[in-house]
Amino acid sequence: MRILNGDAVRLALPMTSAIDAAKVAYTAHATGNGVAPQRVALDLGPGDVALFMPGLLPDMLVVKAVTVLPGNPARGLPTNQGALLAIDPSTGVARGLLDTATVTQLRTAAGAAAATDCLARADATSLAILGTGALAIPHIEAISAVRPIAAVHIWGRTAEHVVALVDRLFKTRVCAGENAVDVTVHGTADLAVAAADVVCTLTQSETPLFSGDAVRPGTHINAVGAFRPVMCELPAATLARARVFVDDLEAATHEAGDIIQAVEAGTMTWDDVVGEVGAVLDGNVAGRSSDDDVTVFKSVGMSLQDAAAAASALSVAERDDLGIVVDWP
Repeated sequence: MRILNGDAVRLALPMTSAIDAAKVAYTAHATGNGVAPQRVALDLGPGDVALFMPGLLPDMLVVKAVTVLPGNPARGLPTNQGALLAIDPSTGVARGLLDTATVTQLRTAAGAAAATDCLARADATSLAILGTGALAIPHIEAISAVRPIAAVHIWGRTAEHVVALVDRLFKTRVCAGENAVDVTVHGTADLAVAAADVVCTLTQSETPLFSGDAVRPGTHINAVGAFRPVMCELPAATLARARVFVDDLEAATHEAGDIIQAVEAGTMTWDDVVGEVGAVLDGNVAGRSSDDDVTVFKSVGMSLQDAAAAASALSVAERDDLGIVVDWP
């Protein structure tokens, strides 16, 4: 069995490959070529949760265990930790054990990029990032891989976290070289959203991050951070005016707090969800209908994304002898 820590995962799964894997996962889900049971969530305390997710593609079976502990950064630990077990479904042989935090960051950002690729305007050049955690830089890299992003607009609740994010960003290739993006920090989320063609919300907020009238016509929004019914990053008014897409409709009815709360408030119904992004990629559902459409991709995450990402990463790792190989069993 091959063990890939975070550094090995990043070498084996560059962002372009992660985006390709996300498209494979979404399309497999839409066409019935994958099995993704609803994840099991165990409460570990106020605000803390453990998530367990199996997923099956024709060439990969995975089981992911991840903890989400918002208090961990104060302990000097990542918010998300865990392990992803990858198994050959034809033989039952364990092929790999991958660092969950890194896989999750890459596949989550890649999933938003895959949705952006089929829903955002082709001429989108500006990106708003709402949130300063571990998902921020991967989303900048991912969206920049599918659209010619020239300007990034950042907002976060905590000034020191914003400063730290900008510092990290200027140490990456996104802000280095001839194709470096311009970075602007905004004092309010409304200002960041109003300046952007693509918006990524990456928080665990329980209240909307911006006002509905901040969103310009033609904007595409990736609502990524909220993954429990009590969480909500988007105002109901934005969902009411938007063409709304999800990754997994069944999971969204249980976990997509933004939509659940809007439905409960009576500002939309589940019939207003246009469809799953996999069906857009597969050509069975229309995405954007005009340049003035506001489009929303509400992501709660799918285990098929983990399966496709693991299959891609392990293929490269086995070819290039990355990670550590141990006898198993």
